[in-house]
Amino acid sequence: MAQDISFEKKVISIEELIDSTVSIGSFLDLDIKHSPVSISVITADQIQNSGARHLSELLEIYVPGFQYMYNKWNGIIWGMRGVAADRNTKFIFLVNGHKMNTESRDGAFSELNLGFLSDLEKVEVLRGPSGLVYGSGSIGGVINLVTKRYIQDKRSLEAGIETWSLKTGGTTDNFSVSEKLNNGGAIQLYGGIKWSQGSGMETPHIFGRPSWPSPQTRADHPTTGIPATGSSWDTPGNFIFSSDYQIKNWRAYARVTHQVTNAAGMFVLDPWPEIAGVPDSTASPRMVDGKLVSPLGFWGQTEGNGNNRRQYKLSNITIQINKDFKLNKNPIKLNCGVDLVSSKITVQKLPAYNSVAHEEIKEIEAFGERRFNLTGTYIINRKSFQIATGIDSRLFVFGKDLAGKNSQQEKANHPIIANVMYFNQAIFSEAVFFPDPRIMLDMGIRYDLHTRTVNIGGFINSRLGMVYTINQNSNIRLTYQSSGNNGSADNYEPNRNIFNDQGEPYQEPHYEVPTVKPNENSTPIEPVSTRELRALKPEKAYSWELSSIYEKKNLRIHASVSYNTIKDLFAWNQASFRVINIGRYHFANGEIELQYNIGKLSIGLNHVISRLVNTDVLKEGKQMDKLVFKDNEYNTKIIDGQTYYYPVVLKNKQGKDSTTQFTINPVSDGISIDGKNFLNLASNISKAYVDFSFNRWFSVHSDWRLFWGLRGRSDIIHYNPEDSRVLKDYSKYYQYNSTYPYLDIDRRMIVKWNIAFKLALKNSMFQLFIYDILSPQASSNNIHSIRWQQMSDPKIQTDLYSYDFKSYALKVTFFF
Repeated sequence: MAQDISFEKKVISIEELIDSTVSIGSFLDLDIKHSPVSISVITADQIQNSGARHLSELLEIYVPGFQYMYNKWNGIIWGMRGVAADRNTKFIFLVNGHKMNTESRDGAFSELNLGFLSDLEKVEVLRGPSGLVYGSGSIGGVINLVTKRYIQDKRSLEAGIETWSLKTGGTTDNFSVSEKLNNGGAIQLYGGIKWSQGSGMETPHIFGRPSWPSPQTRADHPTTGIPATGSSWDTPGNFIFSSDYQIKNWRAYARVTHQVTNAAGMFVLDPWPEIAGVPDSTASPRMVDGKLVSPLGFWGQTEGNGNNRRQYKLSNITIQINKDFKLNKNPIKLNCGVDLVSSKITVQKLPAYNSVAHEEIKEIEAFGERRFNLTGTYIINRKSFQIATGIDSRLFVFGKDLAGKNSQQEKANHPIIANVMYFNQAIFSEAVFFPDPRIMLDMGIRYDLHTRTVNIGGFINSRLGMVYTINQNSNIRLTYQSSGNNGSADNYEPNRNIFNDQGEPYQEPHYEVPTVKPNENSTPIEPVSTRELRALKPEKAYSWELSSIYEKKNLRIHASVSYNTIKDLFAWNQASFRVINIGRYHFANGEIELQYNIGKLSIGLNHVISRLVNTDVLKEGKQMDKLVFKDNEYNTKIIDGQTYYYPVVLKNKQGKDSTTQFTINPVSDGISIDGKNFLNLASNISKAYVDFSFNRWFSVHSDWRLFWGLRGRSDIIHYNPEDSRVLKDYSKYYQYNSTYPYLDIDRRMIVKWNIAFKLALKNSMFQLFIYDILSPQASSNNIHSIRWQQMSDPKIQTDLYSYDFKSYALKVTFFF
């Protein structure tokens, strides 16, 4: 019975709804029902029926508790299980089990809105930390794309068009070829290209108190939504190409992707784009949102210095080779991989900027990395236990991109990140035992030694789980697991904010862009030593989870409750202008998920509630000294004919540099002051989807996502100067926040609703999709169009974006 419970591949009773076999969350051969961790599987049919436009939308439709938001300096940000950082370094993104995270800076980034999903057999999502299998980074969860493998000779061609109210358009086209080769092997090719104009220029609006380049504290700041420079959902061209070769127990997989995200839809509009800097009184008034505005007021101050046209480009080349064989009847799994990455920030070409008088920088950032990995796993199979043990070796080379560039604003001597090499060596072991036919014990340990953790002896991740089988239909699972996170290399090394244009770390205070004349939004940055940077500790997450699965005939119910701790939190701190890690918070997470499949009908329902517990926000801060600078004063230097501006430090009575204390508190930057809710994660999320087939030709899909208010923002929106809970250094900012309407974002429910129709013929398929049905087709105060910003500093970054407008898409697929 023990052997039957643990290792025999079984088709579950709702086999038409989901495939229980998973390759995520364990070194061993377990299915969903007998895995000690919480896993979601999105099937190829669900991917196709939903018409999800990119990976982030797909995950939000189906995965309990998953949500995505925006950071205008990075793009899409993922959130799940109490985790949402300013970059996606707390989630691990895999393709066929191969880690795709960039280790230099951005984490899970390469395919967040790439837009190609039809090559996927399924998507596996592990909710919560899983450091045992994946090492550094799996704080919030793990997402694994499983691509289709060869089954039979087959060819397909897919073409799709999209539009927002017939005013803009876009196309997504791809092909696939599967063919058996004469040598007994098989090859599968896949490729695609995507282009879109998005919702239209200046249709997105930003609500609340938009951060820079909006002049936030002006008395004439608009109290309604402010139009953005660009268009939501637009891209000048994403593409993908992959090749999958299989023969016997060998597999060689290559994947090339290029993703471009335009950020203009997240930056406030500059009505005088042809004028560099602030326009003077001679500039003519312009129309903004149907109103004539003057350059002498608020709108004259929204100069973004080109940042409002940022394009985030990431090109990734991945090669994976896997071989499975047996030694004394026990499996050995070997895999190796190479990743080559170019990361760039360039300037979007917008017609309104064609007449800009001065020569512009076209490439704001260029850097890259190379990653190499070799992993070997040996598995011992017995009737009453299974043990896996192995090693995982990784080498990271940071600095130059694929074109040999590592530079800021095309200045070859100003690197984005230091040219360094890191290594990570890990040993791991996981075992499953059956002390009783109804009890399965899963336990494992992993030791990682990383370049930046050598001084503390590395760190250990572990897991201990028990699955108790009540009967053939249900079980109970109790799991403890942990995960460490090393962050990214730019946290530990001198980066673009620390290097000067001569390639040397600053020894004196400076501005982020020292060649631009300072204004009220310019932040003085103090120099920081390499020793201070490398004093960062790995972030840690711990989870204790009790869950259960009930499965009978056409019904599956999964319920889970967990208690979680995250400590030594990595977060951007605006005051020190770098990533710091300090503090901890605790939260409870409850999930209920139902899947029902009978005949022509499939239904999925889930709800997740997250609440902070045992967290006193005010105790998680740390006092630090910072220099005091003179207001509206700066020094200048001429270097190679270029003027550089430097802040002036205020001197005290003794003639020494004046300092003041400030509080670093990354916990308060993501959690409400009362310690009960998250600022940037919806505390309650309900989701539902329905698939119904009228006959074998025609079917309908619909899905709903309900976000029950961002309750953590109540402190920001409803500021009360008499409330002692509010931190003293926040109070002067909170009174500005309460001035600008947030559409009652903390109280009202946001609903995202899609619907799709499919007509399947013998050799073709036609699909019609309607996205965001409740949202308008142009900007308004409608709450259902809103996406929220992941805040790294809630004092000044409180943006809400009207981003999800109603749109339509038609997809046609031909099979040969």
